Amino acid sequence: MAERLQLVMLGTDHHVANVQTREHLVITGDALPQTLVELHTLPNVEECVILSTCNRTEIYAILLGEQQELLDGRRLLGHFLTNLHGLQFDAVAGSLYYLTEMDVAHHLFRVSSGLESMVLGEVEILGQVKGALQSAQRMGTVGKWLHTLFRHALQTGKRARSETEISHSAASVSSAAVSLARNVLPELSSSQVLLVGAGATAELAARTLVAHGVEGIIIINRTRARAERLAAELHGMAGSLEELLNMLVAADIVMTSTDAPHAILTAEAVATVLPARRGRPLVIIDLAVPRDVEHKVGSLEGVHLYNLDDLEAFVSTTMQRRIKESSKVDAIILEEIEQFAAWKSSRKVASTITRLQRRAEEVRRGELDRVATRLSDLSPEERAAVEAATRAIVNKMLHHPISLLKEAAVTDEGENYARTIRELFGLPAELTRSAQASSAAQQHGDYTRFIEAGGPYTTREDA
Repeated sequence: MAERLQLVMLGTDHHVANVQTREHLVITGDALPQTLVELHTLPNVEECVILSTCNRTEIYAILLGEQQELLDGRRLLGHFLTNLHGLQFDAVAGSLYYLTEMDVAHHLFRVSSGLESMVLGEVEILGQVKGALQSAQRMGTVGKWLHTLFRHALQTGKRARSETEISHSAASVSSAAVSLARNVLPELSSSQVLLVGAGATAELAARTLVAHGVEGIIIINRTRARAERLAAELHGMAGSLEELLNMLVAADIVMTSTDAPHAILTAEAVATVLPARRGRPLVIIDLAVPRDVEHKVGSLEGVHLYNLDDLEAFVSTTMQRRIKESSKVDAIILEEIEQFAAWKSSRKVASTITRLQRRAEEVRRGELDRVATRLSDLSPEERAAVEAATRAIVNKMLHHPISLLKEAAVTDEGENYARTIRELFGLPAELTRSAQASSAAQQHGDYTRFIEAGGPYTTREDA
């Protein structure tokens, strides 16, 4: 039975597995290179790419084999992934999904576009997809099939973000805080930030500000050591609660996140520092529950006060916009899917066309060589005319079968047409990667490598 190529993917993500399961299956950056090499040496694995983030771990592969071997691809990749972590495949099988052929492409294009992300439309995943491809390229585990697939995926992700608003505006509390601050302070990077309390939400918001170029950060916390540690990480400074009002004079943005049972900033207290600010706008973002900032502070001249309700409403509005944009992204994905499908279909017959043209050229050249002595008296111009005429004959004879082959490539008959052409013209089969490795090993007398490469030659029919 002829061997075939099949595009497959096995993975897990936040849709099907809880964080504990995802932690057990993640492949860290340090382990990725060796894991790719080990995966690539598995029987039937021609190409492979691994995409592993905090929310997903996915193995993309091109499998080569007979029908039953391809059907067992899920267990092949599943056992590989679980064995890496000392797990039993059956124990986590319910948290894994397995896709084949165009379903793989559709899934990856959605991933690159941010439609499968925990935060709809997030942009980080596009860089992670690109990084996964680059890692596989460095380790030599990716070929024309997965390279083309991932190239289309990256193109899809870029188009989704440039042609729609799927990634516009804030979609998390931390990014919402930054967006609201920028509405008041367009020159955000030059702003002075005062962080009161070092809770997880406030810390994430502060890190987001740093990512947007903000350099001046002062952190005040009840526990001085924690303030100093976080200040060191963010290249900021640590202060004390006693200095809070004095620091309000220089601050442009204040983020509060304490566990105080009552407001630590009252309207009366904030009003006392406003004259020293000389009309400069002050953005206060209250991330605490109960609130750290008295509601009346927002009514003071030049003060812009936001609390968690404001941020969540902002995020909710943004997410509704992104959900509406997702239909536009779907349309882009379908366009890219069609292009990839056309390329994939052409590959069904590409090697047959190449071998047919090569065989015809061998015959043409052989016949000319056979009568070379009889053509020795021809002038250079006459020789060129003979060359051109014989090439024209070959091209015209091959034009119709090649055209039919290309037309059939996009249908279910493509493989049958290719097989018929190979049989009619006696074309040689193409050696697979494993067969080439076997051949090289055998020629060098290295029988151990020969056996590991799969023993006797196998041939690949066009997939």
